[in-house]
Amino acid sequence: MSELILAIDPNQDALALLQEMLEEKDYEVRATQDGSEGLRMAILEKPNLILLDASLVNGEADISQHLRENQNTAEIPIMVIADEEEVDPSG
Repeated sequence: MSELILAIDPNQDALALLQEMLEEKDYEVRATQDGSEGLRMAILEKPNLILLDASLVNGEADISQHLRENQNTAEIPIMVIADEEEVDPSG
């Protein structure tokens, strides 16, 4: 059985590319553009890894904080991903 990865990214094109790349490597992928839906999916499906777009981290809608505070998802590893426009080269 392949590992399940949950990808949460509001950018539809980036999400589709990420899903395609992971599925080519035989990962099972669930994907959503909506942070609230991603949180619900994480609770119900308990993925092995969550890929979370950087735009959904920090601020009022910090999905990673909600995932860490929920006992059902607190132990799931989270990898924050960003496209070039989201990366601050100054650090």
